[in-house]
Amino acid sequence: MKAEEIIESAVKEGKWIQNDIGGNRIQCFKLVKDENKLMVIIISDKLQCPISSTVEKIMVMDKGIVLFYDGQYYERVEEKEYNLYKKYITEDEWTIILNSHPVENLIKKDLVSDRSGIYVDVHESIEDYISRKYNKKDTDELNYIYNS
Repeated sequence: MKAEEIIESAVKEGKWIQNDIGGNRIQCFKLVKDENKLMVIIISDKLQCPISSTVEKIMVMDKGIVLFYDGQYYERVEEKEYNLYKKYITEDEWTIILNSHPVENLIKKDLVSDRSGIYVDVHESIEDYISRKYNKKDTDELNYIYNS
C-alpha cells in the first residue's frame, strides 16, 4: 500500500493508533483531516491533558511513516472545547480521553486500531530521522499533498 493510502486509511478508520514511546510509556493518537491538513490528537497517561497539533512534516521511513507535530505550539484539549472536536471524536471517546487512564480505557473499549507503522513525534526531533534512511520521493510527495 502506498504511503498516501496508508494515511487516508488511518484517517478513514477513525480509531486511535498506539505507539510505544519507550520507558514503559505508551501514547495513542488520532489522525484526522481538517480540510486537506492533517492533525493529530495525542493522549498518554503521562500527559496532564490531551493535546492537538497540525502535522508539520511527514517522513516515509523504512519501517513506517512518521508524522511530526509542533511540540512548542500544540493546543491543550480542554473539556469545554468538545464542539471544536466533535467531528473527529465521539462523546464516548471524549469522556475517556479527559479522564484518568485514557490509553487503557480506549483499549478496553476497542477504540484503538491494530495497525502499526504510523508514528508521531515532535518536529524538533526531525534531525534524528533525517540522518537515517528514508524514502525522499514518497516523503516529498506526502508533504506536497498535506502541507502545501
